Amino acid sequence: MVNLREDLKTNPDYLNEVIKVMDSSIVALKEENKTLLELLQNSSQSELIELQDKIAMLNKQAFGGSESLNKHRPRRETQRELLPHNKCPLEGEVAPDKQRELPIVEVVHEEACCPGCNNPDFEEITGLYEESEEIDLRAQLARVLKHKRKKYRCKTCESIVTAKGPAKLRPKAKYSLDSAINTAVEKFDYHTPLERIMRKLQEQGLKIDTKTLFSQTEALYLNLAPIMDLIKEEILKYGYVHIDETRGKILSTNTNGYIWAMGNCYGAYFQYETTRSGEVALEMLGSYKGCIINDGFSGYNRFKKTKEIKVCHCWSHVRRKFFECLQNYPKAEKALILIDEMFKIERKSKGSFKRLKSLRTKKSRKIHEELLNFF
Repeated sequence: MVNLREDLKTNPDYLNEVIKVMDSSIVALKEENKTLLELLQNSSQSELIELQDKIAMLNKQAFGGSESLNKHRPRRETQRELLPHNKCPLEGEVAPDKQRELPIVEVVHEEACCPGCNNPDFEEITGLYEESEEIDLRAQLARVLKHKRKKYRCKTCESIVTAKGPAKLRPKAKYSLDSAINTAVEKFDYHTPLERIMRKLQEQGLKIDTKTLFSQTEALYLNLAPIMDLIKEEILKYGYVHIDETRGKILSTNTNGYIWAMGNCYGAYFQYETTRSGEVALEMLGSYKGCIINDGFSGYNRFKKTKEIKVCHCWSHVRRKFFECLQNYPKAEKALILIDEMFKIERKSKGSFKRLKSLRTKKSRKIHEELLNFF
């Protein structure tokens, strides 16, 4: 084998064949290299354009745009002064060791007839009560309501009965119904943190923690849950609904949860979930048939495959995309002008759905058709 290999190294015919093979390989490699360079160049060019667009948008967001951008920028209301409850309290303002006694208000409950036999012929047992206490929060004033439920002796059925007391969120609840309502309104209507509500109550002399305040809102929710289901049914029966989701951070894990919302002019429904999966929307809508208006989030794409649901999108989000690319693509200004004109027309409805429908049929439709032709 060695002798044969050494012979081939000096064989002219063999060397000529090797040279031919190598030449053809070099030509093939050059062609392949040329093709790869062209692909790389085209790819780099498209990526470069995309990066330039992103850089332009980031510069616009960070440093502001030109006059053509500013005239299409949505108007903002004058910034309001910082509300007093958003200001940090002075250090040492709350003095836990100087908490005052809560005022006590006696509430006497009476009965007009015997609850057992419905007979009014019964007499009061003088001085005898069944007493209980609950803490009442009303108009930001913490006080103790001392309930004195009168005792009665029924002459007909010879039984001793006690007057009914106040309605409770749960049996033997320490806090009144008004307390839970007040806490829920402060928390969810005025976005006051439970920690801040706790401090305000401590200043009035009530020792309470955020866990207790949360349990009150939870008990209120459990009592109102049937109404929530009725609101959901009411919203979905009209054949159209807006649906959206927004982040709500889970403090214990520092991860994002999501507040899902859907509504129309008949009401609004909210549901908190730890995921942004479209499965949540599927569960919320159930057997709904009609139109859903959304922002184009991919989680709603599953509904495009169904015949029962028609997927529509929001013009505000469409407008945002045109605004973002305006600096690099001046043609987008025409779309912005048309969308702004459509918004101007529809603001004349002033919240009336009937009026809005009429304006869309008579005026907005023409602009809408022009926008579709623009695409």
